[in-house]
Amino acid sequence: MNPERILIFSRAIPLHRIGGMEMLTWDLAKAFKKRGFEVIIGTSEVQGYGRKFEKDGISIETIPDTVSARYCANFWRGTLDIYEREGRNTAAAVLSVSSAGRQIALSRDSSEIPIVMQAHGTSLGEIITKWRARSIKEFAKSSRNIYWLWKDRLAIKKYDAAICVSESVRGELMHPLSRLGSAPQEVVVINNGIDTSVFRPDNPLRLALREKLHWSNDPVVVCSCRLHAEKGVAQLIRAFIALLNAEPRAKLLLVGDGPERERLTLQVDQAGLGNKVHFAGAVSRETVAAYLAVGDVFAFLSLRLEGAPLNLLEALSVGKPCVLSRDLLDRVPGSDCVWGVDPSDPRAAADAILQALESAKFGRRAQLPQEFSIEHCADRYLDLFSRLRKRKQNKSSL
Repeated sequence: MNPERILIFSRAIPLHRIGGMEMLTWDLAKAFKKRGFEVIIGTSEVQGYGRKFEKDGISIETIPDTVSARYCANFWRGTLDIYEREGRNTAAAVLSVSSAGRQIALSRDSSEIPIVMQAHGTSLGEIITKWRARSIKEFAKSSRNIYWLWKDRLAIKKYDAAICVSESVRGELMHPLSRLGSAPQEVVVINNGIDTSVFRPDNPLRLALREKLHWSNDPVVVCSCRLHAEKGVAQLIRAFIALLNAEPRAKLLLVGDGPERERLTLQVDQAGLGNKVHFAGAVSRETVAAYLAVGDVFAFLSLRLEGAPLNLLEALSVGKPCVLSRDLLDRVPGSDCVWGVDPSDPRAAADAILQALESAKFGRRAQLPQEFSIEHCADRYLDLFSRLRKRKQNKSSL
């Protein structure tokens, strides 16, 4: 066995789409590489790329005849094939991002290689989120999550450990409806980490970009997320409209893209806010950090049960006061620059944003504890892999 190789399986990476799960996968892979490990990522097909290629020193192997960023039968077979060729006797650990490595876990033998699942959420959490929407369409879509709730229990006990990205995710995973009598051999919480060398306060860049946007002296609310109905961007726009009654100079900066882009643009146009709302679209991580610096306040009114949203950690790292959905407050590392609101109440959200803007005027800054850096996160993963491997080796020697 070569303890210098780590296999990661994920249905999507940032080359497919930019989301929290994809970025954490990539940042961890780069951190493992930085520590001297060979890292191989098995994933679904990536448009414009071949079967095997390298990026940022990471080896990528795409699985043929798969649907981009989706699970399918060929994906499961492909993960097992990569594991047989690259990992069964040659890796320090296998990391399954969500359910991407479930077929490997189900087919496991007495190998000394630990197989670890990274849990960003659960099928139970998805069901609750969709039912909360009180939409016939979302209720119907939850049937797929109910199906996976039952399927997941077959694989979950096969993992050597599950890494939950927050205590709330751990609670969902260990809920009787999620595990149905089964559980991984070990469940640990390792907080998500971000690249604090990228996400940091940068006042010269802030001033330059504000001037470029012609917003030099205006209060700016920023949100970075995927433009999906569950992310609460429509609710944020309604709160912003209410905010304008008290702060008519305010501007709203939306960073990200997604299926709701057209509908949200229409919402802004119908409200006559074309000169006050800027859609930045999908941008690089460095540009996300720059846009966060532009804002005075970060607002994220997500409607879903989030695991540990990276956008929130990034905003805190840049020093922004935050206005969040009340359900997200227990995901926030200790900070007194955070307000929790009901996303369905635009007036309450607007009042909280106004308070946060006032706070920002007096120089109050949020802070992100060191344990939320990607370096600290990667070290905890590697410590777990090492401990699990030693445990398995000791068992096999008995």
